[in-house]
Amino acid sequence: MDSHAATSDLEYIRDIVGRASQRIDPHLFHTVHWGAIVLASYPILTWLFAAEKLTTAMWVGISSGVLGVLLSAFGEFRLRGKSRVKAGNTHIESQVGMVVLGTIAPAVILSIFLGAKIGPYMPTLWGFDYAILAWMIGVVYRKEWLWSGLFIFAGALASLFFVEQSGYILGPCMGLGMILPGVAAELRVRRMRKEDRTTDAE
Repeated sequence: MDSHAATSDLEYIRDIVGRASQRIDPHLFHTVHWGAIVLASYPILTWLFAAEKLTTAMWVGISSGVLGVLLSAFGEFRLRGKSRVKAGNTHIESQVGMVVLGTIAPAVILSIFLGAKIGPYMPTLWGFDYAILAWMIGVVYRKEWLWSGLFIFAGALASLFFVEQSGYILGPCMGLGMILPGVAAELRVRRMRKEDRTTDAE
């Protein structure tokens, strides 16, 4: 009898630990709005460069970057860096944050110092960076991000053979590759928040 009770207790503990490990809020709303920005801006920039409207292209690029930074800053300011779910797995949440920092920062530095030299290959640079970002999120968070990374990687490879049309390829690949799993992550957070409110009401 005692052995059976102990086994039941262990199973209960494993269930609690398993549920807690899935309660993750990695703040992936960032990938949703950045994906939307890339989805819209890359094809537009490609068309502007082809039409030799360089000044307009410069302002579209700057505006897109500023908009993305402002949306990310507002999102984090609103949350104050906190998890939106109770008893969340903060270890994995911080790992996702480190993955984002570790992949985006090098691409920003390369863009600043090598932008003039690599010219039309700049979108491809960011394509490979987004592919690595998605893949690493998949390693530490959810497997659908692995597929997203492969999808973006395929787009980045294709862009090497169609350099002048790279934005038309990478916009949809990078955009959808960030938006779809990002929305799925946000829906999970919304579902967990609803569960938390239901539990509190009881």
